[in-house]
Amino acid sequence: MDRAPQTSAFSRRFAALALVVALVASGCVYDDHASYGATEKWVHSDVNYVPKIIGTPFLAIFDGILSPATAAVDYMDDHVYHPDHHYFSYAGSRVIGRSDMRGGYKWGASIFSILIETVWLPVTGLVDLVIVMTDDDGRISDE
Repeated sequence: MDRAPQTSAFSRRFAALALVVALVASGCVYDDHASYGATEKWVHSDVNYVPKIIGTPFLAIFDGILSPATAAVDYMDDHVYHPDHHYFSYAGSRVIGRSDMRGGYKWGASIFSILIETVWLPVTGLVDLVIVMTDDDGRISDE
């Protein structure tokens, strides 16, 4: 019954791997935006198409997990992917939909982005509500 040290060692390795992937994915900027930058950079790279097809969903998962943070970075740095991107809800899915990736890569990334961003919706939706309800000065809007 000495399973605790093995599980703990596995957990530490997985946590370290997740941290490395999160740091690498969050640092990727493509076409002057960070939201889904790693996925787009991967798809537009010179890597053979077989690894691209296999790797795109995995990168989309990590980009989806980080999408509220990367969308906030894009919003604050005024590097929004599209002028109509004013809100954080489903920002990554909108980036994928408007990207110049081929259709198959868009579908492969969209499946995971929509699922993950639906999980994030209570957080991003609340942030969007606050943005809508306040002016640029942070005052509650009368209109």
